[in-house]
Amino acid sequence: MSRVAIDHELCTGDGICADVCPKDLLRMEGGFPHLPEGMESRCNLCGQCLAFCPTGAVSLERFSDGRVEPVEAALRIGPEQAEQFLKSRRSVRSFTRQPVSHEVILRLLGAARLAPSGGNNQVVRWIVVERPETVRELAELIAQWFDTDARTDPVAGKRYAIDSIVSRFRAGSDVILRGAPHLVAACTPPNAVWGAVDSAIALTFFNLAAHAHGVGCCWAGYFIRAAAASPAVRDRLGIAPDMVVQGAMVFGNARYPAYRVPVRNTQVVRWL
Repeated sequence: MSRVAIDHELCTGDGICADVCPKDLLRMEGGFPHLPEGMESRCNLCGQCLAFCPTGAVSLERFSDGRVEPVEAALRIGPEQAEQFLKSRRSVRSFTRQPVSHEVILRLLGAARLAPSGGNNQVVRWIVVERPETVRELAELIAQWFDTDARTDPVAGKRYAIDSIVSRFRAGSDVILRGAPHLVAACTPPNAVWGAVDSAIALTFFNLAAHAHGVGCCWAGYFIRAAAASPAVRDRLGIAPDMVVQGAMVFGNARYPAYRVPVRNTQVVRWL
């Protein structure tokens, strides 16, 4: 099978696939789209031509095993529902004792896998800390890092109120990982051009999917900093030297629902 194949029996010659190709690779020849010789190596199999074809005439090498799902029109939501959904999302720092099921975590990762990435490179790799006891171990390792090396770290030593963090943690208030049962981290090679952006987008997809499942998330800034600087944290998670933790969130079943939408600052917008 060629990299991009067109079923002439299904194709209507509408040219949509050529119009939506991000790299402008497809050409209309004889009434049908065609990927000219010499251009196949430039195609990154992003799937835009396949996704937008209304008749299903496009096939891609990557999806030759049938891993293509239809968009279910009956499941589409309107703008009001979408806006309400986004408004009701909150950062969650209080969790129930009931862990999130493995099946639900897989669904959240499945949603994150659909996030766009620069050049369709899909470089994000995941670490999921599923066991609550391991999350507690990590919180302790981060507390130890705060109480030692972080004090002389040029960023953490000035940015964080380390005495307050450590004292509250030692007193039983987990201000480091919020007593969450789970943690998810997005990693990329350090030379990934859009690694930080791709990771943030993918984690946001994870966060929104979690919200739909009643699972609460909170960005784990202390963990992100420690994962970059603490050998003990990196060793515990098995983070390879050639990988960078670009972002992370703690998550778990939310203890409380949100009932209202707090006011945000006025947006600063420059219209051109």
